[in-house]
Amino acid sequence: IENRLRFLLSLAPTDGRLIRPIDEPLNTNVAFDWHMILNETLCRNCEVRIKRWHIKQREMELIAARNNLLPQLDAFGTYRWLGRGDELLNHKRAPDFPGVDSDAYEQLFDGEFQEWQLGFEFTLPVGFRRELAAVRNAQLQMARERAILQETELEVVHDLTDVVQRADASFALAETNFNRKVATEKEVEAYASLVEAGRGRGIENLEFLLNAISRNAD
Repeated sequence: IENRLRFLLSLAPTDGRLIRPIDEPLNTNVAFDWHMILNETLCRNCEVRIKRWHIKQREMELIAARNNLLPQLDAFGTYRWLGRGDELLNHKRAPDFPGVDSDAYEQLFDGEFQEWQLGFEFTLPVGFRRELAAVRNAQLQMARERAILQETELEVVHDLTDVVQRADASFALAETNFNRKVATEKEVEAYASLVEAGRGRGIENLEFLLNAISRNAD
């Protein structure tokens, strides 16, 4: 980790210095609520959110495809004025339609010819082959997106589980190393007191003291 940091800082791999955090690590275990972090991960993960929007899009497409299977009934109405004449525009004083050289614009603004229409149009496809194919395709696409979402969520849950397990394992390892450090310090003090007092076999006590100091350094 130190070598990677030196590479990012454009420092030499070895320059006689040791780069380490100035703050001591926490000696308490940080316990996360599993259900809380799981829900937060599934809600905030960008890939999961994108997959959910894809499913929402497929659901809308499926609704639109199913609507094509329904019969369609349309109501329509028309009202208009008509301009009828032999010529579109005649500057001379022209007779009314159907007279010779009648003016269409003049007849239009006079409002003598008006018509309206009101009706209903009912459409029902026969066989529904194209519509049913569209529905099947929409269902297939939605099932595909849901399967992808399940795989993505499963991968996210496994990644989160690995992180939590590594955190627990790291704390257990740190706790074990801390207990070993405390035990080796007590061992060093014990053998140092024996060597200073000169009790027992001095060479063996000195060798035990050196081994205890080595373990404490490790």
